[in-house]
Amino acid sequence: MLVGLISDTHGTLPAAVARAFTGCERILHAGDVGSPEVLHELEAIAPTTAVAGNTDGWALAGVLDHVVRVTLAETAVLVAHRIEDALRAHRAKPASVIVVGHTHVPFVDRREGALVVNPGSASRPRSESGATVGLLTIAGHRPSARIVTL
Repeated sequence: MLVGLISDTHGTLPAAVARAFTGCERILHAGDVGSPEVLHELEAIAPTTAVAGNTDGWALAGVLDHVVRVTLAETAVLVAHRIEDALRAHRAKPASVIVVGHTHVPFVDRREGALVVNPGSASRPRSESGATVGLLTIAGHRPSARIVTL
C-alpha cells in the first residue's frame, strides 16, 4: 500500500503534490492544513485523514482531532502535528508508524520502536530540501518511507 504524507500546507496545495501522490491509496496530513479547500483537493487524489495543527483556525481545529490513529494494511499509524503529542500517544498505545509535522523540516527516523516521518512542508519549507512530501510504503511487516522533493 502506498500512502502520501503531507504537512504544513498552510492553505496552499502546489500542483506538484498530485503528481507526487500518483498511485497513493490514502493520504495522511499532519496538520497546519490552512483551509478546508486543501482537504477537498487532497480528497480528489485519494481518501485523506488529517489532524489539526497549531495554526489551523476554527474551521478546521473545531472539526479535526489533534491525534489520530488509523490502521492501514494491518499497520497501526499515528498522526499528530507535534512530535511530543505523537510520542505521548505512542507510549500509551504503540504504533508501527508515526507521522508528524510542525517543523517544516523533513526527516525519516526510528524512535521508540516506530518509523517516524516528518514530510516537511509542501508550501513553506524551512530546509535546503525545498518543498517536500513523503511516501509511506506498507508491504509486509516492515513499513518504509522516503521524502520526495516537489
